[in-house]
Amino acid sequence: MANDYGFVRNFDSLKFIVSKLCEHGFASYTEKLVTNVAHEFFPDEFVCDTLIKGWCVDGKLDEARRLSQEMYRDGFEIDSVGYNAILDCVCRVCRKKDPFGVRSEAEKVLIDMDSTLCTKVYHFSISVVGFTPINLIVFVNNTKKLSN
Repeated sequence: MANDYGFVRNFDSLKFIVSKLCEHGFASYTEKLVTNVAHEFFPDEFVCDTLIKGWCVDGKLDEARRLSQEMYRDGFEIDSVGYNAILDCVCRVCRKKDPFGVRSEAEKVLIDMDSTLCTKVYHFSISVVGFTPINLIVFVNNTKKLSN
């Protein structure tokens, strides 16, 4: 990595490379990179959230959900960055394919959030062009979930 690309081989360089590749929609290459160097630099929550965001930038909602489920199985907690990226991707994908399916797809994401037993409070505001904004206030503590 240092000889080929001019980056020092450390975890901060890996984070930088992951964030820039995912920012431009190269999530598949980035996930392979992270997998290949996992024995040397074990990915943290930032790297995993950035990978989810990268899949969403690329418009691959199924891959983002797959990665979020793998993260949960491996003991990581998805941050609001990951959930915001997934919800943004839901809006973009549904706007192209099925604009009336936004609410049901967003509810699937909320169910995923509830099943991971997060103890955080999230507020999402989803606006779809031509439709009424959907405001979601989610208190996920395995006891209460509100959405309107």
